Amino acid sequence: MFQIAALLAQLGSDKQVASPNEAGEGAANSGGFGSMQFIFLMIGVTVMMMLMMRPKNVDRDQKKRLAGLKKNDRIVTVGGIIGTVISIRDDNNTVTLRIDESTNTKLQILKSAVSKVIGDEKPSSSDS
Repeated sequence: MFQIAALLAQLGSDKQVASPNEAGEGAANSGGFGSMQFIFLMIGVTVMMMLMMRPKNVDRDQKKRLAGLKKNDRIVTVGGIIGTVISIRDDNNTVTLRIDESTNTKLQILKSAVSKVIGDEKPSSSDS
């Protein structure tokens, strides 16, 4: 990071004066790497570092969520399907869901497709 700042400082100080009219401005603004440019550079580096660190936190949260997954948990998949966990197979990383209580419809998904664990409460059967 410091090498980038030093390189930018060197580039900023190598200004060339294009015309005699700009010679006065060039002499007045020949400070090189200004403090505002440095602040914007640091803000940019900070934002980039935060964006690079975010996926690690998301992966850690998903691993915790999947480790706590158990039978009869209500879950939501990344596709928006809500179901109840019937079985969990660690050998091929799949979860079997019951998505319809009346017809006993089952669906097998990958563990990585679990978006949110709702809990082990029973679904509300408010069919109108």
